[in-house]
Amino acid sequence: MADALMVPADPERIVSAFLRAQPELVDALDDRVYTTMPKDKTYPLVVLTRWGGEPPRSGPLSVEAADVQFDVWADRKKQAQDVAQLVRALLAQRLPAGDSTGGWVTGAASSAMRYAPDEMVDPPRPRYVFSARLTCRSVALPAP
Repeated sequence: MADALMVPADPERIVSAFLRAQPELVDALDDRVYTTMPKDKTYPLVVLTRWGGEPPRSGPLSVEAADVQFDVWADRKKQAQDVAQLVRALLAQRLPAGDSTGGWVTGAASSAMRYAPDEMVDPPRPRYVFSARLTCRSVALPAP
């Protein structure tokens, strides 16, 4: 009999849904937490992007670390800062979060925030950026 196959969780999907469900963030953003920048933008908004990670041990991918960047854009610098601080606090204090596939994000270690105005627009749009290393529990697919 074969063992269950461990498939990595999708931290972008899990964390974006988790953040959209937090009442404090809904008050600030409605549901504007994305994994790609939307074509039609309303600010403030958050975009999270997985850019790396690693399995913390050899063997089946039962647990892995995912590196995710959070970009927070707003109309005003203070608004972007407040939303970024709120996202960091929610990650630190309200995880774990799971999804319908069985995957989980069980913890987050965030970096410091940095102010990085988006200079692709004129005038530059206020933006704060930080990254987080997320601890993810994989999904076990049933053995055939």
